[in-house]
Amino acid sequence: MLSFWWAIAHDGAKGFAPGLAIMALLALPVFISKRPKPTPDTIALGAALIWIVLSSFWSPSAGSFFTYESDTGAMAFDSFGFRIALAVVVFTFITWALHTLKPIQYERAVLAARVGIGIQALLFVGWLFFFDAFVAYGLSKTELSELGQNMIRIVNLTTIMIPVFIALLPVRNILIKGAIFLLCLIGMFIISRREIVDSQSSLLILLSLIVIIPAAFFLGRKIYRVLGYLTAALVITMPGFLLAGVNLLGSQKEALPISMQSRVESYGYVLNRIAERPIFGWGVGASSTWKDMYMINVPGIGPVEYQIVPGHPHNASLEIWSETGLIGVLLVAAFVILLGERLARTANLSKELSAAGASLWAGSLCIAAFSYSVWNDAFWGAIIIGGSILLALSRTAQNKQKAVM
Repeated sequence: MLSFWWAIAHDGAKGFAPGLAIMALLALPVFISKRPKPTPDTIALGAALIWIVLSSFWSPSAGSFFTYESDTGAMAFDSFGFRIALAVVVFTFITWALHTLKPIQYERAVLAARVGIGIQALLFVGWLFFFDAFVAYGLSKTELSELGQNMIRIVNLTTIMIPVFIALLPVRNILIKGAIFLLCLIGMFIISRREIVDSQSSLLILLSLIVIIPAAFFLGRKIYRVLGYLTAALVITMPGFLLAGVNLLGSQKEALPISMQSRVESYGYVLNRIAERPIFGWGVGASSTWKDMYMINVPGIGPVEYQIVPGHPHNASLEIWSETGLIGVLLVAAFVILLGERLARTANLSKELSAAGASLWAGSLCIAAFSYSVWNDAFWGAIIIGGSILLALSRTAQNKQKAVM
């Protein structure tokens, strides 16, 4: 799967979750034989998942929890919360299973990752110099709107993976790696500003890399502890910051770009929903049922009717608050704090790997703050792939050190 990272990414990153599910099933016998003990962070994650499943029972998006058609034999879990929980369990399981490989398997994984991300890097060199040709090819396969969304997903994901790509380079000279890293930043900045892409999330990720990488080289693996507490604080307090922003921009809303007007309107609407059910929330998936519309004046076109909440709030904190309430927020905050604490104690001491891992974390926060639904399993599956590469690099380095000793 690591060798075909580029192919999955260029299909809009939709194949990561099914691929990981297959890997998890293949590793199930190992899990049964070893029966690992749960850690505090996995216990907190389990509690959060239980609450998510429970919240689906009062969600307006809830259908039957389980359906069975006797005439066809078709079975399905209709509970959105259960499907989310199942996906997270699969991701957690496959992450654990990746810790049980033999040394030679980690070396092969690193080689496969170099092939996969190397191809992706070459493709993006093509995007940089022959962008119109790639767009023309994409338009021959799909509609413009879908192509634009897929390209944004690809760009966002590739931007997050820049530090992973640098860590994979079989080069020890820090100056050479630094020069390649700078070229990657410049290249992704140019691609992110292309008209059909115009990814604000990617630009924010690039900015976060400039901040987080020096911090990780200074703090080492302790950076995960900082990220854990920072993430928890953002999840808990984000509604307050957004409320202040909505109130500040409300009177000047029409002077803002259309996309910003839409966000201000959406955030204000969701904040009002949170205030109505602050403790228990509206239930997981509820925001997808909010179909209220409003009129917006589009320059050159005139008044156009827009959906206030387009599928989800486009902010992870608001989505968690509005759908799972204060209880869900506190459980998620406990999980990320405990995860950061564990990684700060057990992650590889390599500052380069700490920087790459912290970049994955910080980049995920950037995207979760503005783009995908927090329940998007395809996106989180892609992040698991990045983390898997770093694990393989870490174990390969450790095994080489043991061999020398």
